[in-house]
Amino acid sequence: DNKFKDIYEARKYLSDLKEKKISHFFLDEFFSIKIFFYTFIKFFNYLIFFKKPNLNDFKNKNIDFKFLLNTDFFDSFYGRELMKNIYYNQLFNKIAKENFYKNAYFLLEGQPWEKILTQNWKIYQKNKIYGLLNLRIRFWDLRFFHKKFIEFFLPNKILIQDQGSYKIMKKFYGKSKLLYLIKPTRITKTIKIDYKKNSKNILVFGDYLPRSN
Repeated sequence: DNKFKDIYEARKYLSDLKEKKISHFFLDEFFSIKIFFYTFIKFFNYLIFFKKPNLNDFKNKNIDFKFLLNTDFFDSFYGRELMKNIYYNQLFNKIAKENFYKNAYFLLEGQPWEKILTQNWKIYQKNKIYGLLNLRIRFWDLRFFHKKFIEFFLPNKILIQDQGSYKIMKKFYGKSKLLYLIKPTRITKTIKIDYKKNSKNILVFGDYLPRSN
């Protein structure tokens, strides 16, 4: 049972709360008792029945990467990160399943939650989801290069703002329709808007965590 008609009404509600110095994390507004119990059941079910990857798979003949990965590996497959990912998967699942949106846009930074959002969007929404690259890509940044089996977790379009990054991505993805080069407004001449005569819609991208913006 959603309290709000859409995501914009929820954002306005939270903005009003901020003025009263009451802090809330937007995604947590979709929390429910059902999600709470599901998260714990899924977490323990995973610990008991799911076959975990072996850290020895990351061994090289000359270098042992185990000491670098051990803490994050345990956290991701046995600890807090596992539970957090299950929880956020359910939140994004509820958002995508119970609401209708024209399109979705997010900052593409290679974060785990982006794949959770994209997966749920493609399952429940008919409209497209776009990921905006707000940084310059380097050829060694493996967060942005995926094989075909993981493309389900990628947005319908990756919006790229500079030619250098576009060339690097195109070299990897080839003739894929996934990539789209756009022109960033920050390097164009400032446009003066007369708000009395014109009605303009301005799209501002930010992080899903308010403190990161």
